[in-house]
Amino acid sequence: MLSAVFAAGAIGLAMIPSKAGERLDAERARLFTHSEAFWARWPGNRVFEAPYDELFVEATRCERVIEIYQRQRGTNVRPATGQARKIYDVANRQIATYQQMLATVHNAMNHAISQGRGPQLPSN
Repeated sequence: MLSAVFAAGAIGLAMIPSKAGERLDAERARLFTHSEAFWARWPGNRVFEAPYDELFVEATRCERVIEIYQRQRGTNVRPATGQARKIYDVANRQIATYQQMLATVHNAMNHAISQGRGPQLPSN
């Protein structure tokens, strides 16, 4: 029994990303998964019906994805050729996509506030 616990622990430790890049990849994958689930629940214009709390969480996810891709892209100057240019171009496309998603979420948050569905204040 005890050896099974140690084996499970060793497997769990082996699955923990060891490098900063791997940790960012794992975080990005988690953010993508949660974001995809959000947009599946609230597709198209239905996003304007989403609860404010969910919109806030999605906005936070979008901001973090943008930060990760900006870090990956590094410079604002596009490399001339090679793998660095490919990485730069992919990062730029993802940044643009998530900036558009973030703008949509911010619009939905403003709509929720205008409809009286904004952030809930703590009751006394």
